[in-house]
Amino acid sequence: MGWRCGQRMIATRFDSAADALELTLEDRRLILVSAQAASGTRFADAQGNQFWEHAGEATLSLAGGEALKCVHEATTTIG
Repeated sequence: MGWRCGQRMIATRFDSAADALELTLEDRRLILVSAQAASGTRFADAQGNQFWEHAGEATLSLAGGEALKCVHEATTTIG
């Protein structure tokens, strides 16, 4: 699935066996594990990276950066 988060394009792929989300950005790939959320679905890692999806919208927070609102894109090509 593709997303536009601010000026960044990202692709996501859920790995059900690992209960993790693979997040591909232009310059790197992150593996985020399922995390507790009051609502929606949230994935995070120990470095402070987080992707939180709820009601068709998402928020991307990269370690040390501000939270970016994400909107679904029909097709996304990274790289």
